[in-house]
Amino acid sequence: MGQEYDVSLKLLFRRSKGVAIQRLLGGKVTEWLNVELPRVRNRRVDILARTEDGSIASLELQSRNVSAMAHRQASYYLDLHGLLGQHIRQIVLYVGAEPMKMPHTFRTPVLSFRYELVDIRSLDGEALLASKDLGDAMLALLAGVDRERVGQRVWPEIEEMEAGAREDAITELLLISGLRRQEDWVLERVRTLMPLSFDVVMKNKVLGPMVRRKLAEQRQRAMESGREEGLEEGMEKGRQEGELAMLRRYLESRFGPIPTEVEQKLAKASERQLNKLADRAFTASSLDEVFRKN
Repeated sequence: MGQEYDVSLKLLFRRSKGVAIQRLLGGKVTEWLNVELPRVRNRRVDILARTEDGSIASLELQSRNVSAMAHRQASYYLDLHGLLGQHIRQIVLYVGAEPMKMPHTFRTPVLSFRYELVDIRSLDGEALLASKDLGDAMLALLAGVDRERVGQRVWPEIEEMEAGAREDAITELLLISGLRRQEDWVLERVRTLMPLSFDVVMKNKVLGPMVRRKLAEQRQRAMESGREEGLEEGMEKGRQEGELAMLRRYLESRFGPIPTEVEQKLAKASERQLNKLADRAFTASSLDEVFRKN
């Protein structure tokens, strides 16, 4: 996930009221906080929330092992403590495919710091699958639940959704499955179980190209040399396009039809800018506020 996290996964967690977010943060979220760290780092935390007991928790989503993660979290802690004036519980949720192997402590002769490092595979996949929240059920795939069982839970609900919501759900499932390199399974499910929805996806100006690239990769995989590198680049580009689609849909749901000039700004936005816009979208009262200049 570019910039160490994926916008659409972040949106899913922040929208969720389900099992995953409550178990990770230790209680129900009462307020999403939108905090930007000092400009010298130009960085926003992934998810920052106040829970029902008044404490503040930071949740970082991580798909790759980073050897300097403990040092990074220590610097975030000091910045956040300085801004908010209270202890911040810090959790890094690892969602990657490779085994987790990051340090969870940082020490110098005068400093000892630790944060909570959680592999999503350690979450109770059965509880996620049984949750009434669709996002929880999708995340069960990352927690190790067999994809067929996840499909039996999520597809009937997705199939009953209205077109826009169904498109969003398919996008989320594609992106989540991509973290386990299982997009092929999702595309086949969409095509066989929901042919009308597959047609809608293929006609969508964002998802359509992403899916067509993936299908082309399937056909040419046996003939391509150096295919792993090319496939990874294609998947990364497809994920970014899916993230843009999710942000656009969220903006539409909050503020109505998106003007042409806003569409142009979204199309030109870098991944860092998309992340910043996604943060603002949760607390902004208007599109102008979302796109305000720093």
